[in-house]
Amino acid sequence: MSRKKIMSFFLGCVLFYIGMLVFLYFEQRSLMYFPDKIRPDSIEGITVANVTTEDGIQLEGWYAKAITGMPTIVYFHGNASNYAGRLPKVIEYINDGYGVLLAGYRGYGGNQGTPSEQGFYKDARAYMKFLADNNVLLDQTIIYGESIGTGVAVQMATEYKTAALILEAPFSSTADVAQSVYWFVPVRYLMTDQFRSADKIKNVKSPILIIHGEGDTTIPIRFGRKLYEAAADPRQFIVIEKAGHNDLYDHGASQHVLDFLRTLGLSSRSDVDPKSYN
Repeated sequence: MSRKKIMSFFLGCVLFYIGMLVFLYFEQRSLMYFPDKIRPDSIEGITVANVTTEDGIQLEGWYAKAITGMPTIVYFHGNASNYAGRLPKVIEYINDGYGVLLAGYRGYGGNQGTPSEQGFYKDARAYMKFLADNNVLLDQTIIYGESIGTGVAVQMATEYKTAALILEAPFSSTADVAQSVYWFVPVRYLMTDQFRSADKIKNVKSPILIIHGEGDTTIPIRFGRKLYEAAADPRQFIVIEKAGHNDLYDHGASQHVLDFLRTLGLSSRSDVDPKSYN
């Protein structure tokens, strides 16, 4: 092959690579967020939580009020589907007497707006205000994050000192996860929404529970361990050996959550009949 052809081939590769970087930069959020945009039907016994964010976005989530004296879990869900898809996961908590607020993000479940990291934080603050407006005190609030929602949960736990922080399949940062996939791309220079939880979690003063599946291929467990190592005590790390990313609740994750809350004195009461939305 002549030198001219080699140089032409090399230039073509460079241009292709640059073009790929440009595509990834401008399309990154469409590659990162996978919202179900359909507004879910209401369910008897579940209240629609209407909130307005600081930038004027109107959102809906779902709210089940706690039995008197019980804490409330504010649940920040993962990347796909919407808040309604998490109701089967939290039914056990509701039936045990806990309140649950399923936070609906912008762009998800019929809500206005477009997903983004800073947008999610604004959404979360609006739901924290909703709880305060409904007389749920911070020491009776449990912040729960799932997958990408763990980034939201960690940020909220740095802003609000609540009774506990629970993280299901978390990451050190989305940049770390993306870099492990796109190893050939300078992710940290291109990625806008990095959810740098490992840099923040040291500022969390609440007790922390992290649950991760040993077989998680979406967010490999090493990123959960990195987050745990950056956190301050009291903290607990639960590894579910047979679980992946989306099936932790099929392998007893809810029992680990309930056990953790009971160790903190945030347990169900025996002197009342728990609600049921089965």
